[in-house]
Amino acid sequence: MTAATNTVPAAFWLLPCASDGRRLQEIIDTLALAHRAPPFEPHVTLHVTGCPANVDIEGVLGRLAAGHAALTLTTLATGHSETYYQALFVNVSCELQDGPGLVALRRDLVGQLLDAWSAPTGPREDGRRAAAGRRADVAHELATYAFHPHVSLLYGELPEQSRAGLALHHDLHGQTLRFDRIAAVRPAPGHRDLARVANWEVYGHRCLRD
Repeated sequence: MTAATNTVPAAFWLLPCASDGRRLQEIIDTLALAHRAPPFEPHVTLHVTGCPANVDIEGVLGRLAAGHAALTLTTLATGHSETYYQALFVNVSCELQDGPGLVALRRDLVGQLLDAWSAPTGPREDGRRAAAGRRADVAHELATYAFHPHVSLLYGELPEQSRAGLALHHDLHGQTLRFDRIAAVRPAPGHRDLARVANWEVYGHRCLRD
């Protein structure tokens, strides 16, 4: 997106349905307690970017939710890494049981963000040129975040042997998870970034269509 003078960090989440959310939350809370790690809400991160402070994020979420149905995703292998926010995670497939797709949802999210960010500043372009320019802008913004669809189960810094053992113990491969809500994350009042989980504020929850 084009540089702005006053931007705030924002993350956009896809959230599981109540029953799957409870199951994942129990795993997250148990692991957090055992490893003195911060608990968090189970989610798939769709995108992370900086948004102008005056952008109507809740309006973006409302329009996005109105245009997309709930998604059922298949879980793949449980993985682990040295990355703090991916110490233990469950990969999810972009191949869907129903709905138009996870990739389509993410692309539409970025398009909606660009539309909310940008306002016409000059003569209107012809339709084909404008459409081509928008596609290029969306592709550029999509590339700014390395999309890796997964649900994290544990944040932290653990030895590789410990992480590998936890991945085996919490192998959720071959299950299905239904995701029926979206939300945004911003720094809580008094904070300027998303570096600490305790400073996250999750807001703007919207339900996807049934």
